[in-house]
Amino acid sequence: MKKLLLISFLMLFSIMTFAQKKGKGFKVTVKSEIKDCWVGLINKKDVNESQFGWWSAWKSVKENKQYKTAPATFTNVESGNYIVIIYNPASKNFTYQEGVQNSDGVVLEEAVINKNTDFNIKKGDFKGWYCLSCPYLYVWNGNDYVKVTEVIQDIVGKKAEGTSKTKIAHKQIINNKLKIRIQEEKDETSYLNGVVLKVGNETYFPVQTSLKNVDNDYLTLNKGEMVEITFELNGNISPETPIFLETTGYYEPNAEFLAQIYQKYLRNK
Repeated sequence: MKKLLLISFLMLFSIMTFAQKKGKGFKVTVKSEIKDCWVGLINKKDVNESQFGWWSAWKSVKENKQYKTAPATFTNVESGNYIVIIYNPASKNFTYQEGVQNSDGVVLEEAVINKNTDFNIKKGDFKGWYCLSCPYLYVWNGNDYVKVTEVIQDIVGKKAEGTSKTKIAHKQIINNKLKIRIQEEKDETSYLNGVVLKVGNETYFPVQTSLKNVDNDYLTLNKGEMVEITFELNGNISPETPIFLETTGYYEPNAEFLAQIYQKYLRNK
């Protein structure tokens, strides 16, 4: 009888092992004390193949909505080395004027998945989310430049180069001129290919000649650098006329800085 039970157990174990090898995979469960967090499970092979490592791999997960909401369960996970990313979407809330980000941020966890694995994330594990995103736009109000928003937001890398549109208020046109400043304040480099102002059906080009045309003659801004641009408009503009600033270009995060913040966000570091 004991021999029969042993044979049955070995047969069952062999079946389970075979199923595991055939791709049944493991189950990974992630729970968080902060509700509604986004959870990504990223194979390190994908990280190594991404242009900007873990950061762009996570960006791709978000853009393609491949994350789950905590409590999250991933099934059929192949064995390997992974990064678990737990992100609180509330961390994107910030005030441009004060430069303060209100967040509980991000948790990174490195894991070797070779069995069913559970992660329990405490509120204290989260660290403030430093959001690399793009250069800031300032607009002249008659006395000073005021921070308004960001431009070329989330346009990362030359292959992704594109144009962002920013609505301009009529009160920001002073004496038939719009004066702006584009300033890079984060650990990244911005490449501006062109900046134009669309007023209804009319297109206005900046006084600065280098940004009049999208011609791959990039103006490069590193952290702490800025460019001031003036648009001169013709006559009065109807209050109903829409005004948009169109900025073409892209930005690239600093690789050394990405490595530093990766270490910062790792749990128990």
